[in-house]
Amino acid sequence: MKKLRTAIMSLIIFSAFATGGASAQGDGWQTIEVPGVPVKFSLPEPVKMNEEASQGLVVYAARKEKMSFKVSVMKRNLEEDKAKGLTDEAVLKIFATRLLTASKQMFAQMGFPTEFKPTVDKLEGHGPLEYVGQVGKATVTNRFYINDQGIYWLEATTQDLTNQDYKRFLDSFKI
Repeated sequence: MKKLRTAIMSLIIFSAFATGGASAQGDGWQTIEVPGVPVKFSLPEPVKMNEEASQGLVVYAARKEKMSFKVSVMKRNLEEDKAKGLTDEAVLKIFATRLLTASKQMFAQMGFPTEFKPTVDKLEGHGPLEYVGQVGKATVTNRFYINDQGIYWLEATTQDLTNQDYKRFLDSFKI
């Protein structure tokens, strides 16, 4: 549990940072494939990457206009989860709850109290669980995915939910 708390705090800290295994698409976006993990996603350029190897954590982040995008990849200890009798859904809900609690505290300290409401709260396959909150004028969408190799957190912040780049980012994540 202490390792999970440390990893979650690292996610919050590294979210301000985050260039990794990426290929340019020629339209100002990069497709990123994380080595050793069967996931793929796209972010607008430039993409920043930060890695905390001791936590098994990699964070990718990008900004475009008034939007920000982030993908956090955390290594999963599947054997430990199985030994504890935890299902994928239980592991993901614990992770999401802790991360959203830390995010709420961070936003409150900045003068933006918020509540994240579940919009998808039942795990289908690898995910997502989705929670959405208002932070000032912006909407923050958090999606959480899981597989045997890792736990994945996507965060998209926008003032315009109809923006095509916002939709493109969320739709690009494949597991």
